[in-house]
Amino acid sequence: MAFNIIPRPKKLAPGRGGFTVDTTAAITFTGRDTIAAAYLAEAIWSRTDLEIEVASKKGSGYSLSLARRADPASLAAAARRALGAAGAGREAYGLVVTLRGLAAAANAPEGLFYAAATAAQLLEKREGRAFFPACTVSDWPDLEFRAVHVDLKHHMERFEYLVDLVRNLAGFKVNALVLELEDKFLYRKRPEVSAPLGLSADDLKSLTAVCKEFHVELVPLIQGLGHASYILKHPKYARLREKKDSFAEFCPQNEGTYRVLFDLYEEVAAATEGTRYFHIGGDEAWLMGNCPKCAKAVKKSGKFPLYQRWLTRCAGKIRSLGRVPMVWDDMLIKDAGDNWGKLPRDLFYVRWNYRPDAADRDRDKIANYANAGLKVIVAAAIQTDGPYVPIYHEHLANIDGYARAASAAGLTGILTTAWEDSGNHTETFWPGYAATGQGGWNSAAGVDFEFLVDFTRVFHAATDGRLASVYRTLGRTAMDCFRLLTPEEPYKAENMIPLPALTPQEPGRRWRDINSSRVAAAAEMAATLREAKKVLSAAILSGVAENVYALEVLLCATRVMLARVGLFFALRDAEIAIEDAHAAFGAGAARASTLLHDASVGVYGALAAGESALSSLEAVWLKTRLPQDMSLFDAPARKYLHDYDNYRHLAAKTTDLSYLLFVERRIGASDFAAKLMKASRDVALAASWPLE
Repeated sequence: MAFNIIPRPKKLAPGRGGFTVDTTAAITFTGRDTIAAAYLAEAIWSRTDLEIEVASKKGSGYSLSLARRADPASLAAAARRALGAAGAGREAYGLVVTLRGLAAAANAPEGLFYAAATAAQLLEKREGRAFFPACTVSDWPDLEFRAVHVDLKHHMERFEYLVDLVRNLAGFKVNALVLELEDKFLYRKRPEVSAPLGLSADDLKSLTAVCKEFHVELVPLIQGLGHASYILKHPKYARLREKKDSFAEFCPQNEGTYRVLFDLYEEVAAATEGTRYFHIGGDEAWLMGNCPKCAKAVKKSGKFPLYQRWLTRCAGKIRSLGRVPMVWDDMLIKDAGDNWGKLPRDLFYVRWNYRPDAADRDRDKIANYANAGLKVIVAAAIQTDGPYVPIYHEHLANIDGYARAASAAGLTGILTTAWEDSGNHTETFWPGYAATGQGGWNSAAGVDFEFLVDFTRVFHAATDGRLASVYRTLGRTAMDCFRLLTPEEPYKAENMIPLPALTPQEPGRRWRDINSSRVAAAAEMAATLREAKKVLSAAILSGVAENVYALEVLLCATRVMLARVGLFFALRDAEIAIEDAHAAFGAGAARASTLLHDASVGVYGALAAGESALSSLEAVWLKTRLPQDMSLFDAPARKYLHDYDNYRHLAAKTTDLSYLLFVERRIGASDFAAKLMKASRDVALAASWPLE
């Protein structure tokens, strides 16, 4: 039989039959960590409504059993033998399922939890009862650090959602969460930096505790050199800007820079006590050398000493707080030249590259790190600037290649980033988050379409490959759909295609001729998006799919995409209607009026479909997110200052979720439809064609 487990175990030998759980079964465990047993019991209850008794028992080491009676000695011995084949690592485990029950053995609490996570994925519902197929598993990870990223730059997740996120991540054997806080923490020393609703110190302490419970390392990320607009947008800090008219970057030679950053570090460190790492950002600081003092320094010695100064100061502060610093490496690499040996060794450099072929492109850079004796983590991405949903096929290839490269080079780990640039919902990132578990744990297993099929079976309880095809279809369609109305990437959404002319044009100059490739693509998009909508709707309504909320989020994205395709076709049809109305104008105004009226209604209808899709999306997203517009929660004494979008992110072009209709609302389609409607009334009395 097929075993759908993510990440795929290193060694799995199927057996015959399996173990069916009934009311006489119980879970027993050794060791003081209760999460593994509780996790397995909850999985059985959620799948079958059967409540399983959980009890600790005396014994050395870390073990777990699920059986109708006391764990047979032979079953426990088999689990220990399976563990022996997995090695002595803290995350290694052995798992055995026979007709008599299930047993797991581990060297540490982490391993026992991962045994329970694997068992939970093995669990099937057969005739209303919990069934575990017989098998023997010996398993251990390739990479020590398997992290994913949540970026709170342009939105705020509800606290309860973050807790659920941690639990689901742990089930995929992801063991670190890099939380990019930006202004979504309630700083006490620098209250003006904070958004009205953010995580309090108590919230962050509670989240840290949840992460520890599920063996997930919480890694706070405080951007500080570049990407500092959440701080530098405030007039109070204008003197710290590297460039006067930009919120983007701190000046590394201004002592005030460090006073501000260190205050933020101290508060966040205190709220995440007991964690090992702290990420200080440092990427994409392109403006270095703009302030007069820095310009003089760059002219004398280049940019590297300024980056080195910032890194030395900030990393030193993090170490004084008892944490290991992490830093994005791009600016340091760009300007290091022959200075690799001058880089500090007691921190982690995060080598990021989000291309599908990142591993091949960065082979020499990774080798340079190794030769310099520096510690490195690679960073892939499940989301960069793709609108609606991630470009899954490209990002999964990125994660797969980088995980293989990290494993082959003996690196510490991999981080999968999920950037807020286009404001996609976190639920759309699950294929990439799961792929991080797969690649980081068992890089040889691969991350391809078959992985996507396995993912939908594990995450959504899918019985075939249709949901996997939906993920692939949406990922392949999203960017092309966005570019139907704007030819460039979402950062330049203001650059929109012209609307059809209001007077007939010669063949070759017609709107549909100029956009012929878009017309062909849109026809294919419409068919694939309608099919995706059908499959998603059926899965949601089936009553058997799991993690339905992710499917609801995908359905919302599909509706917004379909509305854009609908507007594109409404504009095409309007051009044809204008031509036909112009031809009919001389023979009879009634026909021309009808054509123009119907074309106007078509455009209005397409715009209304977009607004309806946005309203539905907002209702779904607000289940797990706070409203995008933080000014709704202003205090009387302080109003929220919106970032003017220094980096041109689509998600920051509006203060609410209407950035998803940024183009539709600004391209002029509503005015275009109004002119058609007016002309449909005027044409009866007009002596000449009423549209210009």
